Amino acid sequence: MPLDDAPQIGLRDKIFQGLFTLVGREPQTFSLLHRLLLVAAQMVGWDGTKSTWVKTDSEGRLDLAPITVEAIVPVEATVLLTDGFEEIFRWSVAGDGADWIAERRVVAGFQGDYGLYLKTRTTGAAENDVVTASCGLAYYRQRKVEVLLRFLLAGGVIPKYIDFALKVYDSEGTWRAQIRRDASAGVWQYRDSAGLFQTIPGLPTEIGAGSWYMLSFEVDGASHQYGKVRFLGETIDLAPLGFYKELAAAKDRHLDIIITITKPTIPIPELYVDDILIREVA
Repeated sequence: MPLDDAPQIGLRDKIFQGLFTLVGREPQTFSLLHRLLLVAAQMVGWDGTKSTWVKTDSEGRLDLAPITVEAIVPVEATVLLTDGFEEIFRWSVAGDGADWIAERRVVAGFQGDYGLYLKTRTTGAAENDVVTASCGLAYYRQRKVEVLLRFLLAGGVIPKYIDFALKVYDSEGTWRAQIRRDASAGVWQYRDSAGLFQTIPGLPTEIGAGSWYMLSFEVDGASHQYGKVRFLGETIDLAPLGFYKELAAAKDRHLDIIITITKPTIPIPELYVDDILIREVA
């Protein structure tokens, strides 16, 4: 049946219908919107209830494959990055040694087929080996942004450190907002304005290999302060705590998202990351 004639279940479905009307029904456009909706799950306070639609092609013919929508992005949000690693790999990578791995890989995906796969070196492996992936973004309006992603600890190994950082470059210098999972301390930490790591009080510490987790954190590029950090259903507001200023030299305004894992004593850690979304927030 045409989308306009689909059964109306409530206000949420009317919102979906309006979104679909705005973007049209071309399969490519619809697919891109659907992918964006998927990676934005849990960001708008929705309980995860799914709404299933059927759609028609440009000639009005029924497409028998239903579309399942899991979340919506507020229309006022400006999305700086959405990456499910399905099509291209736009990340710069580096590591200690020669045979570390940082790549787009099939086994590492949560939604779809692909995700980011990180593994520290095997040959000559040593404690504190690191592997890093980073991606640069335009940042025209110096506003608060939220970083949201999913990650999984693969191979049964918890890295010594898991670091998710956002570097802010502006006319005042280079700043680093950084959220860390410290395995030895068993806590989540943030990097403070002096460059030291401090425990995030009240944030759940449960973490284990083989399960997907969702993490989000906010960074205010104008005030150089943290915002809310969310993990396992808990929200901790770090404002007005500031983040670290690495360099004082002025830079053209942009952002880098940086993901790093650090090797424990033994054995070799692996990390999957998928569904990365960075957007402006109020």
